[in-house]
Amino acid sequence: MAQYEKKPAKFYEFANKVGCIKLGEMDFQLCDHVQKIKGTYYATAFYEGDVKPDGKDAHGIYYKKISNADLAFLPEDLLKQAQIKFDDMGQTDDMVARLLKTITELNLQEYTREVA
Repeated sequence: MAQYEKKPAKFYEFANKVGCIKLGEMDFQLCDHVQKIKGTYYATAFYEGDVKPDGKDAHGIYYKKISNADLAFLPEDLLKQAQIKFDDMGQTDDMVARLLKTITELNLQEYTREVA
């Protein structure tokens, strides 16, 4: 079984803050998931505050309530503008980089899922 990286205890103390970003006046918490909507890939995030109606807003963000979760699907151009909210030893920076790399590459090519 693989071992965890040897990091200072502080590295793991703020797990609930990893992925927290600000876009304009709104706060989001990213997760490592992308979603394809109408042929384009978006980064998935949770948000709190006023519940947005399902659908796309003027900034290109899609909103959807699924069970008790208020989800936002962030387009590539907005994700590039994300401001990291907390010093989490680079974990959110890494997450944003992963998501940007993924959605950029998927949006450049037609992704097809092949089953063996």
